[in-house]
Amino acid sequence: MKTSLIALVCVGLTLVTLTGCAQPDGNSRLREKAEIEAESDQGQLDQKATEMENRLARQQRFFQGVAGTFIGQWKSEDSKVFEVRFVITPSLPAYTGDRIRSMDEITYDLTNLTLSIEESTTWRLKKGDDFSTGCNYALLKPRTDSGFIQASDQECPVTFVLSVGAASASKSGSVSELRENVSRKLLDGEIEQINDFKVEMRSIHRPGVETFNVRRTGF
Repeated sequence: MKTSLIALVCVGLTLVTLTGCAQPDGNSRLREKAEIEAESDQGQLDQKATEMENRLARQQRFFQGVAGTFIGQWKSEDSKVFEVRFVITPSLPAYTGDRIRSMDEITYDLTNLTLSIEESTTWRLKKGDDFSTGCNYALLKPRTDSGFIQASDQECPVTFVLSVGAASASKSGSVSELRENVSRKLLDGEIEQINDFKVEMRSIHRPGVETFNVRRTGF
Protein backbone atom coordinates (compact mmCIF):
# COMPACT_ATOMS: atom_id res chain seq x y z
CA MET A 1 0.00 0.00 0.00
CA LYS A 2 2.76 2.38 0.97
CA THR A 3 4.58 1.50 -2.23
CA SER A 4 1.47 2.37 -4.29
CA LEU A 5 1.10 5.76 -2.56
CA ILE A 6 4.73 6.57 -3.15
CA ALA A 7 4.34 5.64 -6.81
CA LEU A 8 1.26 7.85 -7.19
CA VAL A 9 3.02 10.78 -5.57
CA CYS A 10 6.00 10.37 -7.89
CA VAL A 11 3.73 10.24 -10.94
CA GLY A 12 1.91 13.37 -9.77
CA LEU A 13 5.12 15.27 -9.22
CA THR A 14 6.37 14.22 -12.63
CA LEU A 15 3.19 15.49 -14.32
CA VAL A 16 3.39 18.82 -12.49
CA THR A 17 7.02 19.20 -13.50
CA LEU A 18 6.30 18.37 -17.13
CA THR A 19 3.36 20.77 -17.23
CA GLY A 20 5.47 23.55 -15.74
CA CYS A 21 8.20 23.00 -18.34
CA ALA A 22 5.72 22.95 -21.22
CA GLN A 23 4.18 26.35 -20.37
CA PRO A 24 6.33 29.49 -19.83
CA ASP A 25 5.59 31.23 -16.59
CA GLY A 26 3.82 34.58 -16.49
CA ASN A 27 6.98 36.50 -15.59
CA SER A 28 8.75 35.28 -18.72
CA ARG A 29 5.87 36.39 -20.94
CA LEU A 30 5.74 39.81 -19.31
CA ARG A 31 9.49 40.20 -19.65
CA GLU A 32 9.39 39.27 -23.33
CA LYS A 33 6.54 41.71 -23.97
CA ALA A 34 8.40 44.50 -22.18
CA GLU A 35 11.52 43.87 -24.26
CA ILE A 36 9.54 44.01 -27.50
CA GLU A 37 7.84 47.26 -26.46
CA ALA A 38 11.18 48.75 -25.40
CA GLU A 39 12.73 47.90 -28.77
CA SER A 40 9.75 49.45 -30.57
CA ASP A 41 9.91 52.62 -28.46
CA GLN A 42 13.67 52.94 -29.03
CA GLY A 43 13.17 52.49 -32.76
CA GLN A 44 10.62 55.31 -32.81
CA LEU A 45 12.95 57.54 -30.78
CA ASP A 46 15.84 56.81 -33.15
CA GLN A 47 13.65 57.63 -36.16
CA LYS A 48 12.55 60.93 -34.64
CA ALA A 49 16.13 61.74 -33.67
CA THR A 50 17.24 61.08 -37.24
CA GLU A 51 14.54 63.42 -38.57
CA MET A 52 15.63 66.13 -36.13
CA GLU A 53 19.28 65.59 -37.06
CA ASN A 54 18.39 66.07 -40.73
CA ARG A 55 16.57 69.30 -39.90
CA LEU A 56 19.60 70.50 -37.93
CA ALA A 57 21.96 69.56 -40.77
CA ARG A 58 19.82 71.62 -43.16
CA GLN A 59 20.08 74.64 -40.88
CA GLN A 60 23.82 74.10 -40.46
CA ARG A 61 24.31 74.22 -44.23
CA PHE A 62 23.01 77.78 -44.16
CA PHE A 63 25.04 78.80 -41.10
CA GLN A 64 28.29 77.33 -42.42
CA GLY A 65 27.60 78.72 -45.89
CA VAL A 66 27.45 82.34 -44.70
CA ALA A 67 30.42 82.07 -42.32
CA GLY A 68 33.56 83.98 -43.21
CA THR A 69 34.99 87.46 -43.73
CA PHE A 70 33.27 89.94 -46.04
CA ILE A 71 34.46 93.43 -47.02
CA GLY A 72 32.82 96.26 -48.96
CA GLN A 73 32.62 100.06 -49.23
CA TRP A 74 30.00 102.75 -49.16
CA LYS A 75 30.26 106.46 -49.91
CA SER A 76 28.55 109.24 -47.97
CA GLU A 77 26.80 112.22 -49.54
CA ASP A 78 29.90 114.32 -48.94
CA SER A 79 32.02 111.72 -50.78
CA LYS A 80 33.65 110.18 -47.72
CA VAL A 81 34.54 106.53 -48.38
CA PHE A 82 33.99 103.98 -45.64
CA GLU A 83 35.21 100.39 -45.68
CA VAL A 84 32.99 97.90 -43.83
CA ARG A 85 34.21 94.51 -42.68
CA PHE A 86 32.05 91.66 -41.35
CA VAL A 87 33.41 88.52 -39.70
CA ILE A 88 30.55 86.02 -39.40
CA THR A 89 30.89 83.00 -37.11
CA PRO A 90 28.43 80.21 -36.22
CA SER A 91 28.11 79.36 -32.52
CA LEU A 92 28.34 75.58 -33.11
CA PRO A 93 30.16 73.37 -35.62
CA ALA A 94 28.19 70.98 -37.78
CA TYR A 95 27.83 67.47 -36.33
CA THR A 96 29.66 64.89 -38.45
CA GLY A 97 29.63 61.78 -36.23
CA ASP A 98 27.99 58.43 -37.01
CA ARG A 99 26.34 58.00 -33.62
CA ILE A 100 22.58 58.56 -33.39
CA ARG A 101 22.41 61.35 -30.85
CA SER A 102 19.65 61.75 -28.31
CA MET A 103 16.82 64.19 -28.96
CA ASP A 104 18.03 66.28 -26.03
CA GLU A 105 21.43 66.71 -27.69
CA ILE A 106 19.91 67.68 -31.02
CA THR A 107 17.37 70.01 -29.40
CA TYR A 108 20.25 71.76 -27.62
CA ASP A 109 21.98 72.40 -30.96
CA LEU A 110 18.78 73.59 -32.65
CA THR A 111 18.10 75.99 -29.77
CA ASN A 112 21.63 77.32 -29.40
CA LEU A 113 22.71 77.52 -33.04
CA THR A 114 23.23 81.24 -33.68
CA LEU A 115 25.51 83.61 -35.56
CA SER A 116 27.82 86.31 -34.28
CA ILE A 117 29.00 89.20 -36.44
CA GLU A 118 32.06 91.29 -35.69
CA GLU A 119 31.64 94.53 -37.64
CA SER A 120 34.23 97.23 -38.19
CA THR A 121 33.95 100.39 -40.28
CA THR A 122 37.02 102.35 -41.34
CA TRP A 123 37.06 105.87 -42.75
CA ARG A 124 39.99 106.06 -45.12
CA LEU A 125 41.47 109.50 -44.55
CA LYS A 126 43.62 111.13 -47.19
CA LYS A 127 46.02 112.42 -44.57
CA GLY A 128 46.80 111.05 -41.16
CA ASP A 129 45.57 107.88 -39.50
CA ASP A 130 42.40 106.11 -40.57
CA PHE A 131 39.42 106.38 -38.24
CA SER A 132 37.76 103.09 -37.24
CA THR A 133 34.69 102.12 -35.28
CA GLY A 134 32.68 98.94 -34.94
CA CYS A 135 30.33 96.72 -33.02
CA ASN A 136 29.80 93.08 -32.11
CA TYR A 137 26.44 91.42 -32.70
CA ALA A 138 25.74 88.11 -30.96
CA LEU A 139 23.02 85.45 -30.67
CA LEU A 140 21.67 86.25 -34.13
CA LYS A 141 18.99 83.98 -35.59
CA PRO A 142 19.02 84.42 -39.39
CA ARG A 143 15.87 84.04 -41.44
CA THR A 144 16.99 80.97 -43.33
CA ASP A 145 13.69 80.72 -45.21
CA SER A 146 13.92 84.31 -46.47
CA GLY A 147 17.70 84.46 -46.79
CA PHE A 148 18.73 87.38 -44.63
CA ILE A 149 20.46 88.19 -41.35
CA GLN A 150 19.42 91.15 -39.22
CA ALA A 151 22.22 92.43 -37.02
CA SER A 152 21.06 94.71 -34.23
CA ASP A 153 21.98 95.34 -30.62
CA GLN A 154 20.86 97.85 -28.02
CA GLU A 155 24.48 98.88 -27.48
CA CYS A 156 25.12 99.50 -31.19
CA PRO A 157 24.01 102.65 -33.04
CA VAL A 158 23.93 100.90 -36.41
CA THR A 159 21.62 98.13 -37.66
CA PHE A 160 22.44 95.96 -40.66
CA VAL A 161 20.33 93.68 -42.83
CA LEU A 162 22.49 91.29 -44.86
CA SER A 163 20.78 89.60 -47.82
CA VAL A 164 22.58 86.43 -48.90
CA GLY A 165 23.99 86.34 -52.41
CA ALA A 166 21.99 89.39 -53.48
CA ALA A 167 24.78 91.74 -54.55
CA SER A 168 23.60 91.54 -58.17
CA ALA A 169 19.92 92.10 -57.32
CA SER A 170 19.75 95.43 -59.13
CA LYS A 171 20.66 93.62 -62.34
CA SER A 172 18.66 90.41 -61.99
CA GLY A 173 15.41 90.49 -60.06
CA SER A 174 14.49 91.86 -56.67
CA VAL A 175 16.55 91.44 -53.52
CA SER A 176 13.92 89.25 -51.83
CA GLU A 177 13.60 86.90 -54.82
CA LEU A 178 17.34 86.51 -55.25
CA ARG A 179 18.14 85.98 -51.58
CA GLU A 180 15.34 83.41 -51.17
CA ASN A 181 16.65 81.48 -54.16
CA VAL A 182 20.24 81.51 -52.87
CA SER A 183 19.08 80.55 -49.38
CA ARG A 184 17.16 77.56 -50.73
CA LYS A 185 20.26 76.38 -52.58
CA LEU A 186 22.27 76.63 -49.36
CA LEU A 187 19.69 74.71 -47.35
CA ASP A 188 19.36 72.00 -50.02
CA GLY A 189 23.12 71.62 -50.35
CA GLU A 190 23.21 72.77 -53.99
CA ILE A 191 25.90 75.30 -53.05
CA GLU A 192 28.31 75.21 -50.10
CA GLN A 193 28.78 78.92 -49.47
CA ILE A 194 27.79 82.37 -50.61
CA ASN A 195 30.24 84.93 -51.94
CA ASP A 196 28.46 88.21 -51.24
CA PHE A 197 25.76 90.08 -49.35
CA LYS A 198 23.69 93.10 -50.25
CA VAL A 199 23.69 95.23 -47.10
CA GLU A 200 21.15 97.75 -45.84
CA MET A 201 22.53 99.96 -43.09
CA ARG A 202 20.55 102.19 -40.74
CA SER A 203 22.14 104.50 -38.17
CA ILE A 204 20.69 106.54 -35.34
CA HIS A 205 23.11 109.30 -36.40
CA ARG A 206 21.87 109.60 -40.00
CA PRO A 207 18.45 109.54 -41.68
CA GLY A 208 17.67 107.11 -44.45
CA VAL A 209 19.23 103.82 -45.50
CA GLU A 210 22.66 103.21 -46.98
CA THR A 211 22.90 100.26 -49.38
CA PHE A 212 26.14 98.60 -50.45
CA ASN A 213 27.65 95.21 -51.23
CA VAL A 214 30.26 93.18 -49.37
CA ARG A 215 32.18 90.26 -50.84
CA ARG A 216 33.89 87.27 -49.33
CA THR A 217 37.62 87.60 -48.68
CA GLY A 218 38.20 84.57 -46.44
CA PHE A 219 36.72 81.95 -44.12
